[in-house]
Amino acid sequence: NARGGGLCVALIEISMGADELRPGTLKTIASSIQLSLRPMDLVSRYNKNTFAVLVHYQDPQAFNLDLFERLVENIQRQSQPTTDQGKQLQISLGIWHGHDLDPAPSLADIIRHARQACRPVTAAPRSRQ
Repeated sequence: NARGGGLCVALIEISMGADELRPGTLKTIASSIQLSLRPMDLVSRYNKNTFAVLVHYQDPQAFNLDLFERLVENIQRQSQPTTDQGKQLQISLGIWHGHDLDPAPSLADIIRHARQACRPVTAAPRSRQ
């Protein structure tokens, strides 16, 4: 908290029903996420079909969670929305953010809150603080 501002962690889960996602699809999605973020933000694979995005922000009043809606829209634009069998690409988004980080929550707590907030993007993304 010495620098001020806050931290936002988003989990972006990608699936196509029971079908396996192709490596090319995951690479396209990873590139799409990275290109949608600032150089100081971080994106990484959390597990096989989940990406974790970490965003530091300065002003809690000005921080706009809409950036994740734009990020998901960018994924949808750049990715093939269906498989050859017609199954839809499904994206779920869970967000945790906080600016009162003294004491800082544990990483396990942050991930747990983001997972609990995870909802399909067809529903409004929910945030837990």
